[in-house]
Amino acid sequence: MTAQPSRFSVLLLGTQMELGGAQQMLLTQAAWLHSQGYPVRVAFLYDKQGLADTWRAAYPFEILSLDAWRSGGSALRHLPRLLRGLWRLLKLLREVQVVEAFTQHSNLIGLPLAWLRGVPVRLASLHGAVANPLGLLSFLHARLVNSGVVSGLVVVSEEVRQLALADGVRLAKIRLIENGIDLALPPMTPEERQSLRAQAGAAPRDILLMAVGRLAPVKDHVGLLRALATLPEPRPRLAVLGEGELRAELEGLAAEWGLAERVRFLGNQPAARRWLQAADVYVQPSLSEGLSIALLEAMASGLPIVATQVGAAGKLIRDGEHGLLVPPEDTAALSVALQRLLADPALRSRLGRGARQAAQPYSAEQMCNNYARLMTELLNETR
Repeated sequence: MTAQPSRFSVLLLGTQMELGGAQQMLLTQAAWLHSQGYPVRVAFLYDKQGLADTWRAAYPFEILSLDAWRSGGSALRHLPRLLRGLWRLLKLLREVQVVEAFTQHSNLIGLPLAWLRGVPVRLASLHGAVANPLGLLSFLHARLVNSGVVSGLVVVSEEVRQLALADGVRLAKIRLIENGIDLALPPMTPEERQSLRAQAGAAPRDILLMAVGRLAPVKDHVGLLRALATLPEPRPRLAVLGEGELRAELEGLAAEWGLAERVRFLGNQPAARRWLQAADVYVQPSLSEGLSIALLEAMASGLPIVATQVGAAGKLIRDGEHGLLVPPEDTAALSVALQRLLADPALRSRLGRGARQAAQPYSAEQMCNNYARLMTELLNETR
């Protein structure tokens, strides 16, 4: 009888509970590890969007908020809470063999504690660029990764690898594991699709554009609204999934530019995949990305794509085969690409088929197997 590989204990550590790509990848990994018999726990430094109860009800493994931070206020005011949260994390690290942290913040906070506690494998990950005007965060992060405190750094795309190298991370410390998604589409009846379209303000004959992402400057929803305002009548409908600090400003701009009846801001939607199935075109106007989960999901849903050529978009999408690529911050180019798709149903259909095919190599199963192999390799090196 063939011996089963040992199932080491894993703690996955995130910064904040919110609907985002890094959080989705964390939960995907945790669910896969649990299904394969690995003792796995999930912890976040704090619950930014009040998701703890929802996630605990949805997943069969333990999910904890360390309550180490609160949004708003000065850092000094949060110091006692942070210290209490770090003490909770230290206790969680008992008998853990592998810690994987997600994002620069959780890497910097969690992995030194794991090193102090003697956790054998301390894996950092980086999912994209981080807003960091002074460069201090990236400087400290690179020094930490290069030290013996961190066993290795996983990057999710070649573009993110180049970001890490530019920050000063040594090449030998970096491993590339691309993001993956569940490629199976959830079943949807025509009635459910039409119901979602109606909530997005789209009639049966309307063309519905969809964008998914937090309402933050890096996602450039302002540029998307500006491009939409330049389109000739009849303009398409636009549904924006996501929440963030720019919502009031974006709603104001939509009204100012005569788009209030054409644009719906739908907030955070946990079932984003279902909403994508109700759309006709996916638009991603971002200024920076890693390997975008929303983009992969839109491709797997068979949507024609209009995206800025940032992050891994240039690798995922061949211009004219799987979608249309435009330069970032180029409203005119974005408008032209949208007009081209709006005017050509056959092109939309062809690009949608191409996008679905191009998404097939990016499965969650392959991604999770790659992480498990890396964790096993690093753990064996410590023995």
